[in-house]
Amino acid sequence: EVFVLNGDAEYSKADLEAYVVRHGGRNMQNFIRKRTSLVVAASVTDLRARNLARTAQVDIVKYGYLFQCESAGRMLPMQPRFLLSTSPETAQRFKHAFDQWGDAYYE
Repeated sequence: EVFVLNGDAEYSKADLEAYVVRHGGRNMQNFIRKRTSLVVAASVTDLRARNLARTAQVDIVKYGYLFQCESAGRMLPMQPRFLLSTSPETAQRFKHAFDQWGDAYYE
């Protein structure tokens, strides 16, 4: 289940939600821990996105990640370049796999 936080001038929240449904996903209107599999946003500049990033400490993915997955024909492994906000668990995992610029040590 995917929670779309916001959109931008190019892709609105409704556009992104329709895209998720068109590709077999289900939308949620709120983040529910252990039930929401992906949080997608255009930015973390609005209050709701900032609060979710700070209090829920959840990964927030750039909406471009959805398009990259579609192009690849599968869900791509998470990388720092796809994220707007990173949970402490993901940050710890990335610390050992990526350098400070987001390049993988091994690929």
